[in-house]
Amino acid sequence: MSLRLKFNVWMAVALAVGVAVAGTILYGTLHRDARDQAVQTANLLMAAAEATRAYTTSFVKPHLEQRLDIEFLPQTVPAFAATETIIALRKQFSEYAYKEATLNPTNPRDRTTDWEADIVNTFRNDPAQTQLSGERMQGPTRALYIAKPIRIGDKSCLTCHSTPAVAPASMVKLYGEANGFGWKQNEIIGAQIVSVPMAAADRTADRNFAVVMGALLAVAAVALAVGNFLLPRSQP
Repeated sequence: MSLRLKFNVWMAVALAVGVAVAGTILYGTLHRDARDQAVQTANLLMAAAEATRAYTTSFVKPHLEQRLDIEFLPQTVPAFAATETIIALRKQFSEYAYKEATLNPTNPRDRTTDWEADIVNTFRNDPAQTQLSGERMQGPTRALYIAKPIRIGDKSCLTCHSTPAVAPASMVKLYGEANGFGWKQNEIIGAQIVSVPMAAADRTADRNFAVVMGALLAVAAVALAVGNFLLPRSQP
């Protein structure tokens, strides 16, 4: 075997191993970064919902709750306000989702689906758990979700959700007596669930991977060509 052939074989093997190792590390790093980006977006969306809840409790509800005897205004309910805010956001970002998933909700749109009920029951079975996250298929695409428990910590909530007899008549008139009652102090009755699609982040990761791998392969090819060019000159 000639020196040039030996050089090309060993150089090609070394470069191939190096590019393969670098590619494996790079692929994993880029997709972990993509997931971290999705987590950051989900946390931001959750924070926006919680901020809306807090604002409604502090600045909206006190000014409108005196109308309960005349008319029940859903806008005074923190969960309703947060949900409506994210619905407005979804007009621009339709792939994002937020739900105050509840086992026994007043508003039927908040009722848990099967997988949401599993999350709520996980919180109920382990009250110390403060957050869950994972991935699931959302239609044809993969989505990351973050969930936090909804716990009845404020006794004022029981004014509307203990029994129909105690609840404001205007609320019972609007939603009926069948749902949203029987809640108890400190009970976990649902979960705030945010879902963020992974598709866009994955596409960005794949695009960056292709660009960097292309550059690495180009560098490997140049290194092999330069080695072949210099090899005859290094021979005696």
